[in-house]
Amino acid sequence: MRKLPKFLRYGTFPIVFFGGLAVAWQALEQGLSYPLVYFSVVGVLAVTLLSLEALFPRQEDWRATRRDYLTDFGFLAYSAGFALVAAPLKTSGAVVLGAWISTRWSGFTDLWPHTAPVLLQVVLACLVFSFFRYGYHRAMHQEGRLWEVHALHHSPSKFGIFKAIWGHPFDGLPMDLLGTLPLICLGVSAQVMTLTAVTVALSGFLAHTSLDLRTGFLSYFLNTNEVHEVHHCNSIPGEGRNFSDITPLWDYVFGSFCLEKDRIGKRTLGFVAWPKRLPRPARIKDLLLLPFHP
Repeated sequence: MRKLPKFLRYGTFPIVFFGGLAVAWQALEQGLSYPLVYFSVVGVLAVTLLSLEALFPRQEDWRATRRDYLTDFGFLAYSAGFALVAAPLKTSGAVVLGAWISTRWSGFTDLWPHTAPVLLQVVLACLVFSFFRYGYHRAMHQEGRLWEVHALHHSPSKFGIFKAIWGHPFDGLPMDLLGTLPLICLGVSAQVMTLTAVTVALSGFLAHTSLDLRTGFLSYFLNTNEVHEVHHCNSIPGEGRNFSDITPLWDYVFGSFCLEKDRIGKRTLGFVAWPKRLPRPARIKDLLLLPFHP
């Protein structure tokens, strides 16, 4: 098995994450449309990471098979279709909620530093986004029925960038709403929202990549695959670490951060305790229907 070249092992994360964000920022500054910038930057970097994963998986048993690709692209198609359906509902909900908030707290949008530098606003937006998602994500690991909704995301026994989008509809929609609605209600600009969305997408890909990346001190500030591996190892309800996305800040605050660099690459991903009412072997259909079993 070929190993990832050293310069890519140490350089892939900062180049993709910070480089992708910088390109998106400059493209928006040049007046390009928000959807074009998002899908171009995220799409190009996703293809790049996917190609590297095919050549240099960290473990041979993590090498994607034809069936893996078919399942991953199935989830990609479902996610895209679901987003098209959910986007109008989310926007309508945000407008209604925003109007309701403005009638009661007219100065609510004044809480956001609209005149601050764009990149500082992106950092703040990521912190707000991840804060509201943290609590719900942690709850999904603690409460039985919520865990059954979230179990699909933890079912893979290998990493790969598209494992980031493996999820039940009742998992992704609440998480998406909890992250974006506060920002919309605060009146965050479309430019900052787009850059935040790019950051979230790149963070998700890099957290789930099968590449053997070395991220050093960045793992204490960003959600790298070294950090997220701990979250996915030996998945069992009632337990878990590293629930934050983008940054582990909220894990520090609420005492759920864990890294253990000496165990990187030595953990088992997936279920250590098989969910009740889930047949073995489990198909995607079984995982989608799991929350509806009596």
